[in-house]
Amino acid sequence: MKGDDKPRSLIPTVLVTGLLAIVPPLLAKYGPESVRRSLQALQRGVFWEMKSPSHLQFETIHRQLGVLSRGATTVEFTFENRSDQPVKISRATSSCGCVRVSLPSKATPAGGTDKIVLHLDTTDTMSGSMWELAKIFTDVIPDAPYILMIEAEVK
Repeated sequence: MKGDDKPRSLIPTVLVTGLLAIVPPLLAKYGPESVRRSLQALQRGVFWEMKSPSHLQFETIHRQLGVLSRGATTVEFTFENRSDQPVKISRATSSCGCVRVSLPSKATPAGGTDKIVLHLDTTDTMSGSMWELAKIFTDVIPDAPYILMIEAEVK
């Protein structure tokens, strides 16, 4: 371990991995509103466990898109950096190849706002309900992603 490295807790990673494994059954049994509340609770809990505030405050972490025809759609998630330092979004992953994530190219300054754009392509998806997740990682707490969710009915 380098002198400036800090030991990282595995708790956030384990929690996020476990949550992603149980999201489909939760959606089927309880619906998206329950999952949205669970994601918010998880994010609050992860940052509490790490003794650090949530640096980014999203306007929403869940978007209901309603009924979509096949094709491409973009969804914006706006956030504010509530920390006292710039925050760089380092990477993102999505739960499906049908979702591409566009991140800000520069760090968001303290007190600044920016957006993350999810590009959803339903051209080759089956008809029916879909729920897709994107995990957003920052340089401040690299092991505790923010989780964004989009929900749609594809016709």
